[in-house]
Amino acid sequence: MYPEIAKRARAEGGKIHWGDETVLVNTDVRGCSFAPKGKTPVAYAPGTRKRLSMIATVTNNAVRIGRLSMETLTRIDLLSFSNY
Repeated sequence: MYPEIAKRARAEGGKIHWGDETVLVNTDVRGCSFAPKGKTPVAYAPGTRKRLSMIATVTNNAVRIGRLSMETLTRIDLLSFSNY
């Protein structure tokens, strides 16, 4: 499959980007929890929850592009990111 994609990208003057996205949060809920049978365990994380959304791509030629956001990435964010 990749050889066909690479061939099409070359023919159209395009670039292939390998991408990933993730979110970092400052709350940590490791450990054991307990709940009576039939109830969902609840884990409490003290403090105010902060988040950092990240998206990045890299090409086969090591061209890197990235974006950081304190907000949740939306479909619109992803589409605008892909137009770089």
